[in-house]
Amino acid sequence: MYDVEKVRSDFTALQHGTYLNTGSIGAPADRVRRTYLDAYQEFALHSQDHFHTSFEGHTERIAQLAGFFGADPHEVTACTNASVAINIGVMGRDWQPGDHVVMSNEEHPSGYVPWYSLRDRVGIEITEVPLTNDADDIVAAIEAAMTPKTRMVFLSHVSCRTGLRIPVRPLADMIHQKGALFYLDGAQSAGQFAIDLHAYDCDFYSTSCHKWLHAPISSGLFYVKDAVLDRLKDSWCGPSSQFDFFAFLDGSKTFAQAFNHHAGRFEIGSVDCAKSVGVKAAVDYVNELGLENIAAHVKSLADPLKAELQSIPGVTLLTPTDEALHSNGIVAFTMDGIGAMSFRMRLHEDNKIFLRTIDELNATRASIALFTNQADLDLLLEHVRDTLKG
Repeated sequence: MYDVEKVRSDFTALQHGTYLNTGSIGAPADRVRRTYLDAYQEFALHSQDHFHTSFEGHTERIAQLAGFFGADPHEVTACTNASVAINIGVMGRDWQPGDHVVMSNEEHPSGYVPWYSLRDRVGIEITEVPLTNDADDIVAAIEAAMTPKTRMVFLSHVSCRTGLRIPVRPLADMIHQKGALFYLDGAQSAGQFAIDLHAYDCDFYSTSCHKWLHAPISSGLFYVKDAVLDRLKDSWCGPSSQFDFFAFLDGSKTFAQAFNHHAGRFEIGSVDCAKSVGVKAAVDYVNELGLENIAAHVKSLADPLKAELQSIPGVTLLTPTDEALHSNGIVAFTMDGIGAMSFRMRLHEDNKIFLRTIDELNATRASIALFTNQADLDLLLEHVRDTLKG
């Protein structure tokens, strides 16, 4: 592992309280913040000097980011967050009335809303599947929900509610055998452990880099597998859409032919090149620590925390204890007779402890990140015990 206190010294933001909400927004390391701001200032002051070179650098940085995710450069594009990426993938399909989609009942609102928009606009059908803490049961439940009309299965790699980590490759194999596409939302996985999109064999993947990768806010990634890239329509189009505009104008290419076989065509306008500099700096920081080391550090804290929570009368742990179905920093729990929102607000306002609630479950969610230490969790446990004592 690594010296967590040394890592904490890289994050000035930690001086402002106990931060246990990386699953919402990950605080950037100081050097990441400085690199991003310096790049923005350089581009702003010398925009004409950098007009062409900055875009070339952006393309190179996206190619490097693709390698981090086990993808080819032409399969990846930058976007502002996972929500935008999901809309690219969902709205880019040619949906027909009666088409069927399977999803879990543990998705983030960003994973729900686009599908229900399509239901109302087009007439697709949606089945939500409850997930259990058993890998074989998860695969079986998704398979049982599929029909001959199922065109896509949409699932979160790691549940934003409980931290449940699904068995990706067995699901991908089953879904493809039944003739459907697999959309994997990685908003809560990227930066927690190594991601290999080719090995996963999902067709689409999205993430927000400003969570567990600790990149600047509003930075995300969309992946589409090479084999299905040309089956995804361009819902939004613009001059940055990897589009051969002049070949279209002179008639040497049709409109459809003018789009390049590249995920970059989903970047439709001017890009924030400084943002991609910041994302690269964040990925470099994570790589220096090592994803295996980060995962080991998080596990060394998450396992005892789950055990302690289970030992407290009145606490119900929602997060799986099976390592294969968890192995990440999200830990969620409920407290008998205690409103999660009031608990969170009290800790925030009185103690500067920053958490998230899962309102639909009346649950508290703590995020254990690469900079979290035992003192952070001891403080949380102290407040849980005191609150239940009344």
